Amino acid sequence: MNFQILRGTPRTLQITVYSGGTPVDLDANPTIAIVDGNGTAVTTGAVTKPAGTGIYESVLPAQANLNVLTATWTGLLATKAVTFTQSYEIVGNLLFTEAEARAEQIVGGQAALSDTAKYSDALIAHWRSVIGDMFEWRLNRAVVSRYCRVRIAGGSGPLDLTYGHPQLASGSPLSRPGRSWDIARIISASVGGVAQTVGDIQIVGSKLYGVSWGSSTTADPLNVTVEYEYGPDPVDSETHQRALDLLLANAAKSGFASTAESVTNDDGTFRITTFPAGVEEFLKQRKHRRAFGIA
Repeated sequence: MNFQILRGTPRTLQITVYSGGTPVDLDANPTIAIVDGNGTAVTTGAVTKPAGTGIYESVLPAQANLNVLTATWTGLLATKAVTFTQSYEIVGNLLFTEAEARAEQIVGGQAALSDTAKYSDALIAHWRSVIGDMFEWRLNRAVVSRYCRVRIAGGSGPLDLTYGHPQLASGSPLSRPGRSWDIARIISASVGGVAQTVGDIQIVGSKLYGVSWGSSTTADPLNVTVEYEYGPDPVDSETHQRALDLLLANAAKSGFASTAESVTNDDGTFRITTFPAGVEEFLKQRKHRRAFGIA
């Protein structure tokens, strides 16, 4: 899972070092190196140590473009080299904020996630990322504005991003099932390693026009690399609400045993579900709905 960071917002990156399940301090502050999806180094602040055993931080400046960043922390633990890797996704918008999640009420007017001791911001952010990914897999299109990078074989005519291989410069694959829909902006494009003028590229559905994409060769079968943004901006109100519904159904603790499948009271027996019917209906309807102007 990637930690999501809103575009244009600085973020304090943090790790906690453990040994045998217990937080421990390193011999000295670790170093941090960050690269973006295209393999370019990203500047971040010096590593500092706040209060608390094993905790280290670095402030990431606000990022102008959507991206996937990989941070590598390196240090010494009892003189032995250790490395920790984290991924951060710069997104254009959020399904919901931590404050919105905490304010959301269940039946009876209870704000089920308002207890910050039980439900940390990190836990809510984790669920937000999981729900966003699940919605995209079910709908085959993104529900927030996201980054994608594909490598693809060039040729005559337009370039169809549907056939691209989504992966970072490191070779790590990107899970992007909705990458062919709602393409909003080209961040960069290169052919055979030569950067192209983004302003010359026209987007029509999933196809790109206006540039000669060259030809793939045995030595360079995927000769074109494209970074782009896709997905809606802003998040529509129904998607926002259904995401909150699913969050409450799964993240909020109940008095029932985790293995319980039903509950019986004076009114009868009721099946327990963590997938609200309204969310399922929403996903079924949206699965076949296409945005205006999309081929």
